[in-house]
Amino acid sequence: LSLHDALPISFAHKLNAKEIDEIIFKEITKVSIYTYHKNYEFLISPKQSDDIITLIQCLRRYKQLK
Repeated sequence: LSLHDALPISFAHKLNAKEIDEIIFKEITKVSIYTYHKNYEFLISPKQSDDIITLIQCLRRYKQLK
């Protein structure tokens, strides 16, 4: 996951609150998925970035309720 004007973030570990805040407050520009057979790279539009951030915020609230 690449954020606008920031270094990429790896999801190989569980994200902490600080990392989630970093994702929420910056625009997502690219999503990269690495597999054993093939690597994928998706460029994200500003609208898609907003949608992803909204979903992350919803999941964050769900986690806090548990």
